[in-house]
Amino acid sequence: MSQEKRKRSENWSTEEKDILREMIGQSHHIIENRCTKASSNNKKTQEWKDITKRLNELTGKCRSDGDVKLAWKRMKLTAKANLSTHWQDLGKTGGGNKPKSPSQEDLATINIVPGDFIVEYNNFDSDAMRPVAELNVLGHKNIEIEAGPSTAVPPLDLKENNEVQAEKGQGTSNNVNVETTTKKRVLCTNSDPKNK
Repeated sequence: MSQEKRKRSENWSTEEKDILREMIGQSHHIIENRCTKASSNNKKTQEWKDITKRLNELTGKCRSDGDVKLAWKRMKLTAKANLSTHWQDLGKTGGGNKPKSPSQEDLATINIVPGDFIVEYNNFDSDAMRPVAELNVLGHKNIEIEAGPSTAVPPLDLKENNEVQAEKGQGTSNNVNVETTTKKRVLCTNSDPKNK
């Protein structure tokens, strides 16, 4: 019952965050690697230890690996929240002042891990669409968005000459093959009583 309270650590200064962001920018290919093999995890652990050691030497503070990881996680979450708020404000109607742009710190974080900030949009649902101008906020003009498990159908470029072939599908639906120059996608449509 006589547990001592954990001592509260010192707040992170802006300079410390900038140094941490710069260090992670140099080794983001290791730290932000999504591979979970033992060798990759060992590299990540070693890289976090190296970053923590260099950060402590430069700042004169005594931060643990966990503190540094948590600070980076919070920096990414803050940048995501601020960017999301910015996009929501851009979509509002009714006039008013121009919405506040994301801060330079947020943009620097976004540039380190742009894959975490990709906007998925859907050409078939106007509520889910985001104009191209919003993607330029990130500083990347031609972001290619790869369809992931959360996207049912990737956006199609309507300027391409797509060959569309209708084939009789299995069960009660028809499959439509859409072939583009890069990939082949199969779209399912509702069954048509004429084709039964």
